[in-house]
Amino acid sequence: MSRTSFIQTTALMLVGISLLVGCTRPAAIRERNRDNLSRLSIDMNRKEVLRIMRKPYRTELMRMSKGETVELLLYYTDLKAADNAITDDELTPVVLMDDKVVGWGWMLLRRYRTEQQLQPGGQPQGGVQDIREQVGSGDPMY
Repeated sequence: MSRTSFIQTTALMLVGISLLVGCTRPAAIRERNRDNLSRLSIDMNRKEVLRIMRKPYRTELMRMSKGETVELLLYYTDLKAADNAITDDELTPVVLMDDKVVGWGWMLLRRYRTEQQLQPGGQPQGGVQDIREQVGSGDPMY
């Protein structure tokens, strides 16, 4: 094989490999993320989540009234409309507090946000609560 043929063959192989690796179908990403969610557990740290779930579609930080930080790792898991746009209702949040998983899903996040709403006096209702016990309690909300 000539040097030119070898270079062309190698170049074509590299292009083919990069296309296979870089062009994962959205349906495959959603399926992988849904499957990987079942491998998560409460109190898992952020590094363990990223090892299982890989890079999130988006991240958000929420600062609570007493300075606590809640981190959301949002993963693409659902297709609501084939409109070439990924919207919040197509994402599943993994909720971390103090670098530990407290749960995942919009119901958990909505309940947590509701519990943190400010009353007229400016204080959160009932103070900041650790919801990890509720998540593992068999409460049907989770």
